[in-house]
Amino acid sequence: MVEAIFCVVRLTQFSTVVNKSMSKKKAFALRVNEDMLKAIEKWAADEFRSTNGQIEWMLMKGLKEAKREPKSKKTE
Repeated sequence: MVEAIFCVVRLTQFSTVVNKSMSKKKAFALRVNEDMLKAIEKWAADEFRSTNGQIEWMLMKGLKEAKREPKSKKTE
């Protein structure tokens, strides 16, 4: 049986602010294989990011590549 590690990931919803700052974050539990989490943590450290920031970056990159990037909310 593969052991899984639980981690909390905060996803962001992007807004159309000029500096593209992040807004609301929602926490949820994510089960990740221990070896996968170690690889992500190493990658994050190599890029000077937090593990959470690295996971967010990876998810956004995947969404962009699949042309499923979240639509920005228009601000006035």
